[in-house]
Amino acid sequence: MRAGIEEHGDDFVVGVVATEPDEGAGAWLDTEDPALSDWYQPDEGGSEPPPDPSTQPSAPSSR
Repeated sequence: MRAGIEEHGDDFVVGVVATEPDEGAGAWLDTEDPALSDWYQPDEGGSEPPPDPSTQPSAPSSR
């Protein structure tokens, strides 16, 4: 990130590519360790998605 900022300012992107097993960004993370993963509960589709701000009525202006 620092090199990208130094070389290109804010005109760059960070890409994602496949790596060999055990070489990726999360290779150190043991996803089977319950201490790290028991908190996660996947959404089973029963919860409401957050409201879309573009469809919400705007607040009345205070004049």
